[in-house]
Amino acid sequence: MVDRDVQLGEAAFHHIEEERVETVVVRRRWLRVGLAFATVLGIAGMSLLVTQAFESRRAITLTQLRSAPPVGRFVEVSCDQVIGPVWEEVYRSLTGTRAAETGPISRIVLCELGGYYLPVKLAADAPFPTKVVQGKLLPLQQDLLMREGVQSDPEIAAKVLGLYLNGKSASWFYLVVGAIMVLVALGTAVFYVRWTRKHRVLLA
Repeated sequence: MVDRDVQLGEAAFHHIEEERVETVVVRRRWLRVGLAFATVLGIAGMSLLVTQAFESRRAITLTQLRSAPPVGRFVEVSCDQVIGPVWEEVYRSLTGTRAAETGPISRIVLCELGGYYLPVKLAADAPFPTKVVQGKLLPLQQDLLMREGVQSDPEIAAKVLGLYLNGKSASWFYLVVGAIMVLVALGTAVFYVRWTRKHRVLLA
């Protein structure tokens, strides 16, 4: 009777161990999937960091803006002078049937370059630039409010380059995003290694 109880106990023990091993193996499979995803995320984050670190310092000239503008890139432009703010973008929230203004959300200045204008969108509380402006170079047609502002002034419309700088799209934001992606990837890798070591007996 005692031997039978021992055998039943051993069988139950082995069954529990098998279930534990199976659970650990399944978890390891999912962890490997997560690790693969985190690796891709880390590579993308590192690529973003490297790209933004170099692009944020890229200076361009009027000749480049007129011939082969690096649209979509973060650039730095040295202006003859900065004019403005020439207008503001104001947010209006609808309250019932009335529109309530909550103050400016953007200020637009003009970077003058050899008789041409490059509009620059700045945050409402951003410091006024002196001669150097930075931001993401974008087509003027992409921003409805910017386009309408330019077209409302014939003098500006006649001299504008057809591009504008979005100074609100700061490159540091993408640097932070890239750093977070890399940290998540590293954290996942460290967790996987520590978890594997902790369960190495069951995984053997």
